[in-house]
Amino acid sequence: MKALKIIAPVLALGLSFTTIANAKDTLSVRSAKQLANKVRQVTYSCPTGDTVQVNYGFNDQGLPTYAEANLGGKTRFLPLNWTESGGEAMTFGDDKDWQIFGVYLQPDNDRHSGIHIYPDAEPSYRCDVVGTKRIKG
Repeated sequence: MKALKIIAPVLALGLSFTTIANAKDTLSVRSAKQLANKVRQVTYSCPTGDTVQVNYGFNDQGLPTYAEANLGGKTRFLPLNWTESGGEAMTFGDDKDWQIFGVYLQPDNDRHSGIHIYPDAEPSYRCDVVGTKRIKG
């Protein structure tokens, strides 16, 4: 019985750390929006014949915090995914839902960077930039 009293809290603590680690893979919606003081809208042309407008939020250092776009008939807010971004690649959203993946993005190179869109963890399609617009900052 004593062992159970010791083991149960240890297991609960381990599970809570696992949950916290997984929750921190992406910025929270609130954090992503609060950190963004610049917003750029980039219009992409996709092989499906559609155009997609993506609003990107950038912080004071010019680093992206989120992407927001109408995907699959719904407006989707995709915070930066810390675990899947790095080096020269940026990933917005998580692997359980929609994702936008592209090269490292800054406010001054947004008109040169194509993206890949992963709908509901299915194979992606590549979209190329056709225009940009400054929304904020």
